[in-house]
Amino acid sequence: MTARLVDVVFDANDPMRLAQFWAEALRWDMGETSDDEVALVPTDDTGFGILFGLVPERKSSQNRIHFDLTTTSLDDQNDTVAHLLEIGAEHLDIGQSPDDDHVVLADP
Repeated sequence: MTARLVDVVFDANDPMRLAQFWAEALRWDMGETSDDEVALVPTDDTGFGILFGLVPERKSSQNRIHFDLTTTSLDDQNDTVAHLLEIGAEHLDIGQSPDDDHVVLADP
């Protein structure tokens, strides 16, 4: 038997807010929701979903996992970054230089 990835699960204080942000950012659909969990369902060829689970504890350290996203062009990158900032993302300084060709953002 071979194991396969079904979902990536993130702890969240506000699972619905994060799920709505990432659904719009990735252009994925909202899946099943409950008081404790919100699922995202891919609308592309991604072979796994994302699940946001409610936890009461506030974030206390740096994230150990993050998404690396790409776009089709520099213009697309600029448009995408602008849209993500409009829906709640914030710029994050992790020591990148002005010459770097990537943008680092934090979700809401």
